[in-house]
Amino acid sequence: MELASPLHTALYLNCLNRTMQINGVYKTFDETFWSDNFVPILYPVWDSDRDRLETFVRMKDGSTHMNKNKYVRNQKTGQYKWVSYQFDHTQMPAAEVDALYEKLEELYTLYREKQEHDLETALAAEFARTNHINMSKLLMVRKFLLMDSDYTVMPDSPISDAEKEQWKVYRQKLRDIPQEQGSVPPDQIVFPITPTKYAAQEDTGEYLTNETEHFYKCGNMMYKKYVDRIVSYISVAVATRQVDDQPVTYIRKPRTGDQSLDNILDMLHNEMVESGDI
Repeated sequence: MELASPLHTALYLNCLNRTMQINGVYKTFDETFWSDNFVPILYPVWDSDRDRLETFVRMKDGSTHMNKNKYVRNQKTGQYKWVSYQFDHTQMPAAEVDALYEKLEELYTLYREKQEHDLETALAAEFARTNHINMSKLLMVRKFLLMDSDYTVMPDSPISDAEKEQWKVYRQKLRDIPQEQGSVPPDQIVFPITPTKYAAQEDTGEYLTNETEHFYKCGNMMYKKYVDRIVSYISVAVATRQVDDQPVTYIRKPRTGDQSLDNILDMLHNEMVESGDI
């Protein structure tokens, strides 16, 4: 069984390259964060100048594995070298091992939130600078419209069967946007109104048959309503695979040096295509 496998591993810390994995997502900690936060909790109990901690692994079954690297002298040659060995953590109080695991988990969360906040701030500033509409942005709006109407297709949804059918038509129309309007300029793409708005119009015509009254363009004013939500979603998507136990479209390899809103939206769109999400 591979210790770093997310199927079996709750937390995997590699001190040699300053990385940690939780739920299959790796974080590489910068030197300053490592020195300010990890060193104080590792040194000198778990890590020292001549007996370094290599890896700390907490399995999902609650067991722990630790490897260390000790600077030892060869009795024959008199030379010193680093030797890796499996550390018997049972010689330490179990409460201390558990406390270390909890602290490491806290540091992972702290670093992840810091990254998300920094990225979110950068993306928000980028949007303020360039707020033009493109297909990637519109598809994010569409994603949220679908998410917001998920409840209408649930078995226990408090709406009538007739209303459910309208919501199904609405949701399918949203899904068909790339196929039906792929060649249309982004600022001319139209979205269907919701069945709720249709009912409020007291329209006697069939739902989504009136191109003028039943559809609208997603201009900058509407898009601005989604900016905060889009930016928050993207910052999480870059950092993790799920939010509140719900999967998100994970951006596997952000392009170093280019974290513009359009670029990250493009990457997110590509991941959504690959996963069949759109």
